[in-house]
Amino acid sequence: MHHIQINGNSRPDEGAASTASLSTFAVPPPSVAISNYILIQTKGPLSAQQKQELRDKDVEILEYKGEDVYLCGYKPTTLEPLISNLRDFVTDAEVYHPDYVVEPDLKTGNDDDEAEVEVALHDNIGDNDMSRVVNDIAAQADIPVANVELHDRKACVKVPKSKLAQLARIDEVKAINEVHTRRIFNNVACGILEAHTPVGTANTTYKGKGQVVCVADTGFDTGSLAGYHEAFGDRVISLHARGRPAARGEPGNSDDPDGHGTHVCGSVLGKGDHAEEGEIEAPASEAKLVMQSLFDKFDKSRGPDPKSWNAGLGGIGNSYPDLFGGVFREGATIHTNSWGGPPQPYVERESARIDSYLWGNKDMTVLFAAGNSGVDIDRHPGHVDPHSLSPQAVSKNVITVGASENCRPNVKSPVAGNKPLVYGAWRSKFPFGPISVDNVADNPEGMAAFSSRGPTRPDGRIKPDVVAPGTTILSARSSQIEPGHHGESWGHSNDARWMYLGGTSMATPLVAGCCAVIRGALVDNHVPRPSAALIKALLINGAVPMKGQYKQALPNGEFGPSVDAPNPNSGFGRVNLANSLRNIVANQESTVYGYQDVTGDQSLGMDDQHRGEHAVTVDIPEDSPAALTLKVTLVWTDFPGERLQNDLDLIVAGAGVEKHGNQGDGSGFDRVNNVEQVVWKNVKPGSYTVTVRACRTTKDPQPFALAWRAFA
Repeated sequence: MHHIQINGNSRPDEGAASTASLSTFAVPPPSVAISNYILIQTKGPLSAQQKQELRDKDVEILEYKGEDVYLCGYKPTTLEPLISNLRDFVTDAEVYHPDYVVEPDLKTGNDDDEAEVEVALHDNIGDNDMSRVVNDIAAQADIPVANVELHDRKACVKVPKSKLAQLARIDEVKAINEVHTRRIFNNVACGILEAHTPVGTANTTYKGKGQVVCVADTGFDTGSLAGYHEAFGDRVISLHARGRPAARGEPGNSDDPDGHGTHVCGSVLGKGDHAEEGEIEAPASEAKLVMQSLFDKFDKSRGPDPKSWNAGLGGIGNSYPDLFGGVFREGATIHTNSWGGPPQPYVERESARIDSYLWGNKDMTVLFAAGNSGVDIDRHPGHVDPHSLSPQAVSKNVITVGASENCRPNVKSPVAGNKPLVYGAWRSKFPFGPISVDNVADNPEGMAAFSSRGPTRPDGRIKPDVVAPGTTILSARSSQIEPGHHGESWGHSNDARWMYLGGTSMATPLVAGCCAVIRGALVDNHVPRPSAALIKALLINGAVPMKGQYKQALPNGEFGPSVDAPNPNSGFGRVNLANSLRNIVANQESTVYGYQDVTGDQSLGMDDQHRGEHAVTVDIPEDSPAALTLKVTLVWTDFPGERLQNDLDLIVAGAGVEKHGNQGDGSGFDRVNNVEQVVWKNVKPGSYTVTVRACRTTKDPQPFALAWRAFA
């Protein structure tokens, strides 16, 4: 079988198991006679007929694992029928080994170290089997059944590490991952994003009217639907006290002693006046708000100084369907999250859960902050180190937002000696120039150094998707902030109703507001229920590449020699809302701008019921300027799994030339990303065919969205 990685583990016979320091991880492979789960390797993507032949042999495909390897359910007691009868397309088959189950970091340390873990079950475990499996987990962990918390086929338990190998031997267990604490990622920005720019022949300004955005964060100002910050007018629909719910006859509490949540809400849809800065207006200043208060209590373990307290987010809970689904029923189709965990690869507990919900709810747009784990401590000063995304941000189907720099170079910070803040204030993270001496908010073409970088692990997916300003962001201040909690590290505001904060936390709500505006424009232009994929495609297609900074100190800048292509620092670029809206409004007037939301019977698949490709023609008029660029973006919501489950190809052809998604001038195809883009410079007048082709569909059918525009 090919070299593969599952849950961070290589095949047991490739030496991965020998790296474990725990004495318990010499796990023998189970026999197919007692296991109902196998891996099969095929010669290539499976056709509809081949999938049926597998079903006829009692093989249930559960997940694609990369390199033509599939995880499958299989109840027969021998692999011989697969090897002998399906050899035309099945090259290998083996039992799913317990060594794949436990993530590598949990295999280190001492046997008696306690770990809080999530035990993820295989996707085909039925409700009738849950009670038995929970009993098995409790027995192997040597804990009471009542201590096994089960949500969405995943159980959370606290056990000594010596018990993990026993849990891994339970046949129904697919993966075991460590539970990490989630934490928050702590008027000029809108100008950088080109929000509020009139578009179309009617010069229409879109501000999210009719749209509902849910913010899941610490809390909302006073925690009341009356007497709150004036930036929100009468546009607050509901507050949900998830972190401090009603109990013992006392009402729940949604106020914001931390201040993070109120600031985030203001960046999505606030509007008001600052005593010195004038009008402060978020992108979606006419949208309405649903707020989920996640804060439960402060972690004061670092000492009595309020600035050192971390806000606990107990209100997130263990069920993403619960977090996303309830507010969706209130009309909130945009859900923004400025929190996450420490850097991790794609994990069952977070990434797969989120993707699973979005696969089943394809018109819900969910955003996550990339994280603030960017550091420059390796051997390449001036280049922020890769692979620092939070596990939520690694999810394929969310919009992952990184932070670029704002343009407020003169805002002074008390912690910087009443001078502008520089990245060297975080000495352990940015010890080298030129980053250490750089003003955090003086170059909108540069990335914020702290912004978490991609690509994702294990397979190198492009993330973040987009970036937006995230340094020295001025927004609403909660009236309930614990005195001294936030201080003024990001800058001093002379108006107590407003405060400066920074982080990917601040970039993400700006993009959420842009998504609400895009959705509102689609609804106004006769698309009553746009998919999340379409909103994401329009957002990304409108983004502009970052030019980077530090070029005088570093010949290749911070992005390397190719800044136009999507990259693991800024993704597909900085959001430009006006460009995205021109895709929608101009679509009524010109074929050079357009979009398609391809769903239902028109979706692609490799079975007998669905077509295998879709094509659209884009015409570049003869009287077009000589230096037009054609940009085409393809997005689809993929089935959950650390690898790409349904693989589509983007092909743009014209003038005797063919270009492929994310390949630049190369001739290959992208087998990793569910966002693909072709940027074709200096296109000649004529017809160009945009083709979307199904290469592999583990789960049929696959809807998708396209956006394209030609611009000078």
